[in-house]
Amino acid sequence: FLKHLAFVIITYAIIIFCSVFNYKKIETVLNTKWKYILYAAVFILLLITLKYGEEGRWLKFKLFNIQTSEIAKLCITVLMAYALTKSQDRIKEPKMFFILIAITIPICLPVAVSNGSTGALILLTCYLMMLYGGVDRKYWLICTAIGLVAGSVFLYFCDNISEWFPDLRLDTWGLRVRRWLNPDYDVLNQENVARMAIWR
Repeated sequence: FLKHLAFVIITYAIIIFCSVFNYKKIETVLNTKWKYILYAAVFILLLITLKYGEEGRWLKFKLFNIQTSEIAKLCITVLMAYALTKSQDRIKEPKMFFILIAITIPICLPVAVSNGSTGALILLTCYLMMLYGGVDRKYWLICTAIGLVAGSVFLYFCDNISEWFPDLRLDTWGLRVRRWLNPDYDVLNQENVARMAIWR
């Protein structure tokens, strides 16, 4: 009971803090070298979680657990929004497009190793932010096409590749895709539960 009560109190404290916090102060912080420190800290935290965390996802402490991918989601979204805002005068340049990709990938990869769907969602979120942030759609579409082809080939062969990297759960990715494309509605698995949630 006390543990749940503590979480409720902490949650309400965070809600109250966020409601009164002047978000413009975040830009002031990001205008300094702290943006690089924040990015590096998140990346290192993800690597530590991947190496020492439970299932590569959780950092466990005595009083609470932390799923570091949730911290990564928030930080990379804020950093991507900041980068897009500050680069509007050169947002159409191909160099800027690849810089934004380079910001995103190092955060997505450590997450995707242990949790492929979360890593893909972070990548998709940043990718859509780039599109609506004004990057040249030509480069965006070319990169999308390459990503779809590469992703399809990867998923097709992931069962074979999984033998080389047994810790990456690649066979699970392939199995879930096959179950989604060729469903057995009589079996209660994760894919069918997702379908039921969508249909409802």
